[in-house]
Amino acid sequence: MALTPSKHVDSVMVITNATSSVLPIASGVKLQPGQTLRIQLESVQRMQELMPRLRKLLAAGKISMFKEVPGVIDVAGSPSHIRAGIAGNVTAAATNYALPTYAESATDTIGFVVTGSRTLRTLRLLSTVAPGGVTSCVVTAMVNGVASALSATLTGTSTSATQDTIQVDVKAGDKVSFRCVSTAVAATANLMIVAALA
Repeated sequence: MALTPSKHVDSVMVITNATSSVLPIASGVKLQPGQTLRIQLESVQRMQELMPRLRKLLAAGKISMFKEVPGVIDVAGSPSHIRAGIAGNVTAAATNYALPTYAESATDTIGFVVTGSRTLRTLRLLSTVAPGGVTSCVVTAMVNGVASALSATLTGTSTSATQDTIQVDVKAGDKVSFRCVSTAVAATANLMIVAALA
């Protein structure tokens, strides 16, 4: 999302997980996925002028939320990552789905609904206990219940895995979930899954 010069906005603070900085609005500011803009406004009139535009951006999936308090609007960019996982032991010799609540489900019923046209990439897995031996745990990103090309595998003594060479395009309304296929006697536990959403 881009904000253009100062018809509506007096100053902007870009907030990320690590840093925040106040930026002049004269040349425009582009909101990246995962960032938040804090917009300082001089008057109620300017806030009223800006609100319809923010509602349109929200409806189009360009932003994920905006929050208004007197003199300030916080605008959050679309999420930059999707997270799911399984707390405790991953069921061996089974196909299950990792939920955003870090639980395991036998059915693909809960997922992340995409806003706007996005790209899934850089799938990362992390567990506290490796599968062990020659066993494995394969995690695949599912789009609307269909396996995508984006997958990563924990095998043997590995407690982490990354797939960063494959990208999958998704569109507004698509549901993304994560399927976990664990081989017999695999001991994988406390699995965390993170996929970048650009």
